[in-house]
Amino acid sequence: MDPGLGKTTAVAVLLQEILRDSEIRQKGVLICLSTKRAIQDLVTEANLAAADFAVVTSDPLLSGLSPTLPEEAPVLFTTQQMLTSKSSGRRFAEIGEFRFCGKVRKLRIWDESMLPASPIVLDADEISRLLGRIRPVNGTLADQLDQLANSAKRTPGGRVLQLPRIATALSKATSGHGGITSEDKDIIDRLISLSDTHVRVRKEIRGGSRSCTASPGKSTILVGFGNELPEDLAPAVVLDASGRVRRTYQLWQEERFSLVRLKSVIRDYSKLTVHVWDHWAGRGTIYSPARYPAMRQALERTIQKDPWSNWLVVHHKQKGHNPDLFAELQGRVSGKGGPLHSLTWGMHHGTNLYRGCDRVILAGLFYTPRSHYEGLVYAASGIAPDRRQATSRDIEQMQLAELLHDIYQAACRGKVRSGSSQECQLYLMASRKSGVRRALPGLFPGCTVKDWFPPAATRLPPRVQSALNEIETALNSGGPVAFTKVQKALRMKSSQFNQHIR
Repeated sequence: MDPGLGKTTAVAVLLQEILRDSEIRQKGVLICLSTKRAIQDLVTEANLAAADFAVVTSDPLLSGLSPTLPEEAPVLFTTQQMLTSKSSGRRFAEIGEFRFCGKVRKLRIWDESMLPASPIVLDADEISRLLGRIRPVNGTLADQLDQLANSAKRTPGGRVLQLPRIATALSKATSGHGGITSEDKDIIDRLISLSDTHVRVRKEIRGGSRSCTASPGKSTILVGFGNELPEDLAPAVVLDASGRVRRTYQLWQEERFSLVRLKSVIRDYSKLTVHVWDHWAGRGTIYSPARYPAMRQALERTIQKDPWSNWLVVHHKQKGHNPDLFAELQGRVSGKGGPLHSLTWGMHHGTNLYRGCDRVILAGLFYTPRSHYEGLVYAASGIAPDRRQATSRDIEQMQLAELLHDIYQAACRGKVRSGSSQECQLYLMASRKSGVRRALPGLFPGCTVKDWFPPAATRLPPRVQSALNEIETALNSGGPVAFTKVQKALRMKSSQFNQHIR
């Protein structure tokens, strides 16, 4: 069901009808949501009596929304993370916290994205990071981990590696350890999940851009999957607005044979115009010093051409020494038109706060490392890395499907979710190589796709661009612009400046 078609309302009405039927309400309902906020929203929408529901989360305030004990509540809300955690190594029927009157709840609803297992990606350097924490507690285990990290680094990319059986020892060594940080805990959880399994070894450049002048070294990445959901969680109804887009569900159906895809309810997007700028859209590329100024200026001028519309900019979160794109845009266009709203990638789903925005800019796309897409192939299909290697085509198909999923979710935070009922403009950056442009008519049926050539899109020679940046800075500060000042800032001789700039 596409966004904006009333999924939350439909679930709320279903719950009300179930509770009115004295026979059906005795079956018990479990609803797993992606966030705590989503639980709060659905509880409010359904307007259930306190005696009819309970909430099981790690948040005492949220769990306190109803005084009813979980076992006594016909409707039980929890987070997907809580269910995954509780079901680790157990059948669903064995989880007492989710039972109703001593019996397994018959109706299970899973809201948003679902995977039968979790893709797990682990850097060999992350394993080495744990050695200092574990050695004082268990020297033998520390030696095992050290040997594993070194063995992985010596293994050529594409080969299979089997991890030792270390889950129990690792759990004991780190349980109650005061020096374990949240980052350490995340690494430990992934190691435990991969214990005694086969992984594919990959060599990837991590933590930087390929356009850097320095030569970044390749990290050794272990790719696998784990944390399988219990098979007896089925039957369950999955309500994912991106269900018709994602490759994961197709692989789940074709390889695991435990998923039935229902007919999708698809909107008509005939009043949506999608403007596509053929531009690399990864974080490392758009924030590179050579490209960022022109990109930021292009977005600014696009907004200024339609200043009184309600704009939403979806962008990467400011990180390290990268510029703060939204803050810079806001500083240049604020007060010169309508409102300008910000949403960062990673937080681009599950909110309706920006549904009034009729102009949406996706400033870059939400790329993840190639190894993550490979992990999704293994997790969705259930095919272990030692049985079959994911091909380049497998990984490229998964990458495109995930990019489309993120574009769809981000765009539908704005008025795009209204479909053909209201005019809307979507602006996005995507290289032709990505395949995104060709897929847009299928993603938004009925939409119009146009080229987007922002006024500042033409790339200028670096020194000319630097000169323009200096002039723009001076103009924005209200001061005069002197050629000598620009020349000095560029550290150019007069002859060079006159020849190349003036």
